[in-house]
Amino acid sequence: MLEHRILAGNGGDFHNTDLSADGMVFRPCRPEDGEAVQWLYDHGFLSGHDDPDEGDRPLTIWVAETEGEVVGTVGLVVDEAQVAHVRALRVAPIWRERHLSRRLIQFAVEQAREQDCLKLMLHTFADADRAANVVRSLGFNLAGLRDEAGRKRLEFYLDLYKPPTAPQWGEIA
Repeated sequence: MLEHRILAGNGGDFHNTDLSADGMVFRPCRPEDGEAVQWLYDHGFLSGHDDPDEGDRPLTIWVAETEGEVVGTVGLVVDEAQVAHVRALRVAPIWRERHLSRRLIQFAVEQAREQDCLKLMLHTFADADRAANVVRSLGFNLAGLRDEAGRKRLEFYLDLYKPPTAPQWGEIA
């Protein structure tokens, strides 16, 4: 099922993007990435849960690659109301301390904007403090709290119809 969903949404006109000096490239998932993506899906949870089933909505997945190795994934599902939902956010354990999850979320924001989405939704569990702090630091707002199998799930949103704001003097390092 995962492989079908990945392959169903990996098209588009997106080109490789080198995002930093460390040579990290974000690119669309390709069929030959299947084994690495499956490993990340099984071992790269950031908040200890699986993504909800999106039914027949296409899931577009991008991979983060460095030195030929897939080290992270992020996916988007866009619903009929032009709301994008972050899915398949996975990071290889050795890359978690290198801010890759932040970069993948920022990349998802850019992709959602390019698709003219009005809002971006993302969820994590309340006991995943680091994940929630990253999401908040990127400007996401808390939309709600749900109980899911005895754990509190935080749902965040980012309004995309507003232009990004410039940093204030106190925010510049």
